[in-house]
Amino acid sequence: SASDHATLLEVAGKYAEHVRGGATLLCPIYAHFRDRGSGRVFFAMRNSTGPGPFAALYDLKGCADDKLLERAGEAVKAVHKRIWNARMWMGESTWTPERKLYHRGKVEARSVEIAMTAEQRQMCLQCIERDTKWLAELELMDYSLLVAIKDLGSFADGSNPQAPNAPATTFRCTNAEGRVMEVSIAIIDFLQKWTTGKKVARVIKFMEANKATVPPAAYGARFLSHFSRHLVALPEGPGARAPAGARDAALSPAACDVFVEGE
Repeated sequence: SASDHATLLEVAGKYAEHVRGGATLLCPIYAHFRDRGSGRVFFAMRNSTGPGPFAALYDLKGCADDKLLERAGEAVKAVHKRIWNARMWMGESTWTPERKLYHRGKVEARSVEIAMTAEQRQMCLQCIERDTKWLAELELMDYSLLVAIKDLGSFADGSNPQAPNAPATTFRCTNAEGRVMEVSIAIIDFLQKWTTGKKVARVIKFMEANKATVPPAAYGARFLSHFSRHLVALPEGPGARAPAGARDAALSPAACDVFVEGE
């Protein structure tokens, strides 16, 4: 968009310093260019999840905007509850099947817990803390944590093979049943400035609880707090069980690998 283009021009130098200066979950941007023929502007980013299908794909902000994008390889269609659509406000009995599925996905996304080892969790939270501090300093908000989960199946020999072209940050774990689960995460859509339009939207949505349109410092603090609770460290040792509510990513791991951008 035009606003993303303007923001990237403004922050490109600081972005390069940030991603080169330490571990980050920010999705890598490789190029920013204009097509001479059409005059259109583009930027090239790394695919943060790799190819699907996914057992689950989430777009998480730590607020009411959290949503499920894909379940078992099937995309979840967004069906919003708009104020001008009276049918959406007459109770769930009047909703379409697509709206019910989308709503269930949003409810699930708000409480989903992503399981990983204690070491992986610590690394992720350190990255989130560093990234959100930088984003707040540049007055950037409305970003998401994209979480992609794959069930890679079972490997008869008990191996946990390396991913040849792992996305930005990918964790691979073998659960107690011998199934290999792969979790890829990255912070995306981080070029939204705290503009007058965002401030107006905050006022318009004054009755909406836990909304996305809050100032950058508050947005970042909420983002870090949310994932401090929802990135779950798996217990270790024989007979260990995942915490109550932990789902999708992995259960008690026999082996885990992590692939980090730049390594």
